[in-house]
Amino acid sequence: MRIRSPRLGETELNGQLKGLKIQGDHVIMSINMSQPATWQARAALTHKDLTRLLWWFIKSRVPIFLLTGFRHRKNPKLPDEFETSADLKRPS
Repeated sequence: MRIRSPRLGETELNGQLKGLKIQGDHVIMSINMSQPATWQARAALTHKDLTRLLWWFIKSRVPIFLLTGFRHRKNPKLPDEFETSADLKRPS
């Protein structure tokens, strides 16, 4: 997984999803960062976050990508730029 933040400038973090666990009223997502530094990041997802994430998956092209995209991509070409949060919109 590739992660960027406007506060980090051009720095790009690389990591892997370590796991998910339910803790209280949240689902905790753990990510192990490997470059440029070794960090562990955690995100607490609420019910609203999970519902929105599921909605975006269902309404977008993600299911088609999951079913067909990985068959042909052993070494996928990575995008140079990511959209900003302002560019991300709820699928219609």
